[in-house]
Amino acid sequence: MIIGAVGIIIAAIGLWFLGRKREWKRCPPVGLSCQDAITYLKPGKSQQKEREQLWKKKLMSGLWVLLGGSALLLIQGIVRSSASDYAPIVQIERPEPGEGGKKIELSAWILEEEFPLSIEVKERVPQAEEAQEAIHRSYLLLSEKILGENQSLDEVRTPLKLINYIEETACNVFWHIDNTERIDRNGHVHTEGLMEKEMIQLVAEISLGAYKKEYIFCVTVMPEVLSEEERLVREIKKRVQSREEADGGEKSFFLPEEIGGAAVEYRAPQKNQSYILCVLVGIMAVLCTFLPDQKLIQQKKEKEEELALAYPEIVSKLCLLIGSGLTVRGAWERIIRDYREDQSFNYAYEEMLLTYYELERGMPEGKAYAAFGKRCRLSGYRKLGSLLEQNLKKGTAGLLALLQEETWQAFEERRAFAVKLAQEAGTRLLMPMLMLLLVVLVVCIAPAIMSF
Repeated sequence: MIIGAVGIIIAAIGLWFLGRKREWKRCPPVGLSCQDAITYLKPGKSQQKEREQLWKKKLMSGLWVLLGGSALLLIQGIVRSSASDYAPIVQIERPEPGEGGKKIELSAWILEEEFPLSIEVKERVPQAEEAQEAIHRSYLLLSEKILGENQSLDEVRTPLKLINYIEETACNVFWHIDNTERIDRNGHVHTEGLMEKEMIQLVAEISLGAYKKEYIFCVTVMPEVLSEEERLVREIKKRVQSREEADGGEKSFFLPEEIGGAAVEYRAPQKNQSYILCVLVGIMAVLCTFLPDQKLIQQKKEKEEELALAYPEIVSKLCLLIGSGLTVRGAWERIIRDYREDQSFNYAYEEMLLTYYELERGMPEGKAYAAFGKRCRLSGYRKLGSLLEQNLKKGTAGLLALLQEETWQAFEERRAFAVKLAQEAGTRLLMPMLMLLLVVLVVCIAPAIMSF
């Protein structure tokens, strides 16, 4: 309560001081990111004032939180004080049987001075009648739960549920079993070698506090019902186990050749790895669906490379033919005619051929040249299409000089592109070189390892 009052006073003084419109003589610096944000958001304004406003907002936020928290502390202190005045604790309730003990924290006040106490309270001890009733109820519950998956205790073939604690009544159970080899303390039933039914007596000692009582459960363990195949496998296993245990000092032992009058042949089991093949086939089938996509991507990359390599040649041919007196269309048709006679394939000339067909169908030259540049997508072709389109609008004056300059730039770009391809080729060769290095290491090291 005192801390809450002090906090309220400090917060109120701080808010009053910050609420006064006074300029700070010195303002603490702010972080670099905050300073950069102030400069960017409010250029031209006083950075000193902006930093001051930022610090005021930060301090006021903290003080408001301090004020609210201190008020809560004060209210809590008042409530606790009033509760201690008018509602003193005069008794403590014990936990019910089975709930376990609990720890209670108290404060003892003597002559206005507080002394903290920590008291361990144990669970309530049940009365005799109450304990007997709980034990009898536990027996009834235990009679139902002990069966497990068995229909009755007269025919037991599956494990029993030997419960050690019953939550409904908080009673403990301890089991006494007269034949632990047939039924162990975990309730597992062992029917190996059992040819006829066997009676087993289970004694359940149910206790609650100081009170306890014993109940007897008579269990009839039935022989395990085996199929002919299971019986034969068990017999073979038994015979093999007896051979193995006959003489443990020998390095090996012979397997029985005959079981029940029938000859037995033993083989090592073959591992069925067909599921691995099925998984691999499925994976390969899924991966193969992506191969066409990868092929298209690779073709696109090859076309871009081929267009980039052919661009200087195309520009130089246009420059040479236009310089010799041909028109742009005449030079275009001459290049296409030479390409047809060569009977080779090149993406760049195929695009020029498509433009030639568009011109033959009556498309305006300017539009056809612009479409040619857009289809090729590379900046050089776009520039060439724009130059040829402007030539038709403004005339041929200066076109030859522009083409000559473009030819020089194109060859420079081709040289840089060739250097880039050479570097990529070196990177592609890195993996084969590493594989060859691995082979060499194996060839060199393998004889040394085999000599040991």
